[in-house]
Order: sequence, then C-alpha cells, then structure tokens
Amino acid sequence: MLLIHAIGMSLFAISCYAMVMYLFSLGLDPLIVVAVSVAPPFIGSLLLARKISEYVWPDLVVRADANAASRRGDEASP
Repeated sequence: MLLIHAIGMSLFAISCYAMVMYLFSLGLDPLIVVAVSVAPPFIGSLLLARKISEYVWPDLVVRADANAASRRGDEASP
C-alpha cells in the first residue's frame, strides 16, 4: 500500500502542478482552480498507481486488499 501511495503521490504532484498553472493562466478563481485541478488528478493518480502495482507486484496488492478488508470487518476476497 505504501508503494501505491508513493507512486500515486508522484503522479499527483506532476499532474496537479501542470493543471493548476494552466488554470491560473486562464485567470480562474483560486477556489475553482483547486476544485477542478486537485481532486481529479488525485483520484486518477491513485487509480493509475494501483494498476501499475497490480502489474508489477500482484501479491502485494492482494495482501493490501485483504488487510484493508480485515480492518473493515469484511471477508477478504481471494
């Protein structure tokens, strides 16, 4: 899970910076810039990082999912 977070945060920082600079250059309100440029790249970068991790270390992702399910009280899916 830490690997997913590390990859995702790197992708998030790059995409967020580019989007923020672009929207500020258009002269948009800062609140709109944050709402439009921070949330979607954050979600997208974590999803992309998870897909990369599933490809590189599939066992790690399965164990992380099982650990998260046990914390929630759900049954771990195989």
